[in-house]
Amino acid sequence: MSKPPEIYNHSKSESLMSRVLKLFFTLGRINQTLGRQLSNLDDFDNDPAPVPASVKNKIDVVEESFEGRTVWTLTPKGSPSNKAIFYIHGGAYVLNMVSMQWTYLAKIVTETNATIMVMDYPLAPQNHAEEAYSYLHSLYERFVDTYKSRDILFLADSAGAGLAIAFAQYLNEVGLLQPKRLILSSPWLDISLTNPDIANFIKDDKVLDVSSLQKAGKLFAGNINTKDPKVSPIYGRFDNIGRISMFMGTGEIFVADARALVKRLQEENIGFDYYEYPKMVHCWLLLPIPTPEANVALNQIVDLIKQ
Repeated sequence: MSKPPEIYNHSKSESLMSRVLKLFFTLGRINQTLGRQLSNLDDFDNDPAPVPASVKNKIDVVEESFEGRTVWTLTPKGSPSNKAIFYIHGGAYVLNMVSMQWTYLAKIVTETNATIMVMDYPLAPQNHAEEAYSYLHSLYERFVDTYKSRDILFLADSAGAGLAIAFAQYLNEVGLLQPKRLILSSPWLDISLTNPDIANFIKDDKVLDVSSLQKAGKLFAGNINTKDPKVSPIYGRFDNIGRISMFMGTGEIFVADARALVKRLQEENIGFDYYEYPKMVHCWLLLPIPTPEANVALNQIVDLIKQ
């Protein structure tokens, strides 16, 4: 029998820093950014951001090529722990690694001494889900072979967090090792975004835009139906995959599907961890200016990794 569900609802009032950041996002019309980027697919740039020098000063970074794409292995300056993390970045399936993700991962490595693999997996519009799965399958086989003596975990955010669940479901189909745990920040669980409860959160979301995300999701899905579990894992099976530990804010539209998933896991008696933070925006955990809420959540993630 799996460990019972654990649900955490953050009870402190929203911090001043969070309110300031949301004002900045509103004035900067951040929720229109993806739409602007998708307006010219012929000139779409999804190269990864370089690893910042500040990150290389804190941890060791080894860069290599795997099947023609870049892979980075992040390790602590001291002795590594017995945790090996397969990280799948977010970016609406069209955007690559950005600086704040590198900084976030450096914090994780520093606090846990875990080893983290980061990959430049195939993205839309140049590629589709089939290419992404093929690449992740091959790379994960190598990852498991390399770190089979350690505890293997998934760490992911946004679209990458949705893909992490979908990939875990896929691992059961192909008979590959399940991760011990999936630690997910603001997962995108359904690229169709057709849950009617989403309407309750649109006004408060200062980062995400439904129509732009639906366009990006369809680009990534290619010939796959947008409600196929390979791109929308909420429609898949959750038995016999690694334990899901999910961090959400109520200031993001994705919380509607996250709550639906929590309800389903409870009904199916599947253990999980759910951390909900009132008024937090999408991926508040990774923002370059940390909030008190992000510091609390980061400590919770560190604890989950160390378990």
